[in-house]
Amino acid sequence: MNFTYKILVEVNLTSKMLQNRDVGLNAYARQLQAAKSLLERCRLDEGFEQTSVGATEVAKELESPSSFEQELVRRKWKRQRDEQKDETAKRTSTDPKQKFRIYFYFAVLYMAIQPINERFVQLQ
Repeated sequence: MNFTYKILVEVNLTSKMLQNRDVGLNAYARQLQAAKSLLERCRLDEGFEQTSVGATEVAKELESPSSFEQELVRRKWKRQRDEQKDETAKRTSTDPKQKFRIYFYFAVLYMAIQPINERFVQLQ
């Protein structure tokens, strides 16, 4: 929730600016650039860690578990002929925090950045 709130606030601000008739094209372009920059900073390791720390604080306030649970299920992958043993080990990582980062955090960021990139290109 902490992460999606941050994205939605920035997107909402940009959307409200677009709907305002009194805002010029240059101001809108600056706001789009600011939104894009914020989302791209979130893709860095520091952005993920800041989001993680914020979520941990909220979880403590709500008296919820504040860490990722370790998965107990271990999946096996068939190794291809030309694949090294350590490459297979990397693919089978079951670290829940890493899975969250890859399959949710980066996926949501990608879905937020793409439309902004498209609008920014159209605006240019």
